[in-house]
Amino acid sequence: MKKTAEFIKHSLPSFIFAGASIYFLSKCAFYVDGGFRAIKFSRIRGLMSKHYAEGWHLMLPYFEQPIIYDMRSQPRVINARTGCRNLQKVEVSVRLLYRPMEDKLPELYRYLGRNYAERVLPSVVKEVVKVIVVPFAVK
Repeated sequence: MKKTAEFIKHSLPSFIFAGASIYFLSKCAFYVDGGFRAIKFSRIRGLMSKHYAEGWHLMLPYFEQPIIYDMRSQPRVINARTGCRNLQKVEVSVRLLYRPMEDKLPELYRYLGRNYAERVLPSVVKEVVKVIVVPFAVK
């Protein structure tokens, strides 16, 4: 009983140090899955220009934060209502596949944020549908 108490007394600091080290090291790395890319935001230097491919990468906990983007093609259906040549209203559903450009991820995050698709795609699709549908007449 005395040996057990003495063992715990002497080994408790090393167990605490080992546990704290494991916790700290787990916060120093991030993993990027296949089909995804990441950029890092640093509280010291701002948005980093490098993008990270699949695998494990190092970061400074609290000072750096990974921002992960899905690089696979994603479908989206957008409904657009526009007029045609004989002034009738036409409703068109457009299904498009989109994905971000890998080398433009820092600029994409800087200017549009993570929800770039919700901010950009509806207005672009509506303008394109207008240009394509207006010359035709509905019968």
